[in-house]
Amino acid sequence: MASVFLVRVTDGYGDTVDTQLKENSAVDWVALEDDPTAPVQNVTIPDLGSTDVVLGVAHGIVSAKVLRLLQTFEISCRVVPVRINGDAWGVVTFTGECDCMNLERSAYELLDDTGRIMVVNSYRFHASRAPKGPTVFVLPQLRGRKYCTAEFKTACDAAGVRGWRFVDAENPPPGFLVD
Repeated sequence: MASVFLVRVTDGYGDTVDTQLKENSAVDWVALEDDPTAPVQNVTIPDLGSTDVVLGVAHGIVSAKVLRLLQTFEISCRVVPVRINGDAWGVVTFTGECDCMNLERSAYELLDDTGRIMVVNSYRFHASRAPKGPTVFVLPQLRGRKYCTAEFKTACDAAGVRGWRFVDAENPPPGFLVD
């Protein structure tokens, strides 16, 4: 069995960027997701709290602490710099791909017209194909979701990263909706 974790926003954190907020009306949201060379955008989140992860665009917006962690482990990602409430953060899109999902043993539903995976009811992974060491990755079948290794989860825990919830993809807690 592979140790692959779903990476989700923690309950109680997961502040979402309010794009309708007057202070955010000048933000170029398309550039934030797609253009690392765009001028740094200033985003306001009035009640940010003590999280290191914010929902909004791409795979999330992460604090300088998380950016250092990603850099330390050379995680494959694209980062567009942004300032939230004056502090340096980054819009991150994870680009490392790992084709380790066992499609024969996982339970999922396909989108009728495209044949792409729409919902995963239960995951199974090929242990021999799962990445080794601390990393975050996407599956080629599910690019919008992010996954990590047990080593990355441990590194986040040790660094005190707040805002991500790591769920064992093959053994989620009772009542947890995988997708």
